[in-house]
Amino acid sequence: MEERRIFDKKFVYFMWDEKLKDKECFVSDDIKMLELRVENNDRNSIYTVKCPSNNSYYPISVDPESNVNGNSNAVDYRFVYYDPLYDIKWAWKNGKTVQSLYQEEWIDNAYPNWDNSCEEFRIKPEPTYRPFKSIQELMGYCSITDIIWIRSKANTKCIRMITGFTENSDGTIVWTGASPISTRKLFKNWEFLDGTPCGVKED
Repeated sequence: MEERRIFDKKFVYFMWDEKLKDKECFVSDDIKMLELRVENNDRNSIYTVKCPSNNSYYPISVDPESNVNGNSNAVDYRFVYYDPLYDIKWAWKNGKTVQSLYQEEWIDNAYPNWDNSCEEFRIKPEPTYRPFKSIQELMGYCSITDIIWIRSKANTKCIRMITGFTENSDGTIVWTGASPISTRKLFKNWEFLDGTPCGVKED
């Protein structure tokens, strides 16, 4: 699979621009290093940009309060990178699905045209889940195979088989070799073997 690149030179600033004021930007004195920081989402190189310092050789100043090293004086940099869609692009680079707005409907877009200024983008919302409210709900929601086999979220090699149910106010589930747990704890700590949560998908 071809690597997704998000660095774009048109978002590199080497002269002051008011649109940068109070924005969180990547900074560097070296353009190649700046590209590397953008592609790797190097959070240590992100600063809040202020107006240029007086008599400064470099055109961009950053807020010392945002400096992780706690510098007491403003720091100047030669290059600043600010892309208003950066967070969306970074998520897309890491495999998230991007959607574009088309005729008032969000459509999956595998190859977003970032240069289209008239197009709106977003990361496709992840489905939300909730715990099963009862054993009957679990039984009606899943296939028999999914019901039997679950695995730990903390250790996917830890697989258990549900062998029976005990209904009470918590909706208890019993499995082999372990104490009963509620559907809330099942949802929090376990998942089905295909990676889906042990719960109900909400609309």
